[in-house]
Amino acid sequence: MRHRGVGPSPPASAEERGQVTYRIVFEPQFDADYTTLSRIHPELMDDLDDAIDHLQEYGTLPEGYRPHVLDNAGGNYNGHWEFHLAGDIDVLVLYWKRADRTVIRMVRIGSHSDLFQGEVL
Repeated sequence: MRHRGVGPSPPASAEERGQVTYRIVFEPQFDADYTTLSRIHPELMDDLDDAIDHLQEYGTLPEGYRPHVLDNAGGNYNGHWEFHLAGDIDVLVLYWKRADRTVIRMVRIGSHSDLFQGEVL
């Protein structure tokens, strides 16, 4: 997903290994949230970029990110997936994926109060 500079040849891609790769689509609100996060918490950006890279290659995340489907009755983002960035900062990332598709939509980034109180953007 991001430019990694010049260096030794990278390991074989998922496609070269015969695995499915996922196409990541960034919603406009995600892009805006990403820009905001990069200004407020630049220390989290490598972790976020690594997570997106992992999603693109595998379609899932390691348990350390605590990925889970949102299923609160009446919740704004039911059916979306959420994961947590590392550290003590309240930053969540919302994305949408279906088991029968290879597209993952990155939807929002924010705190619990940003994402789960008020209207869906």
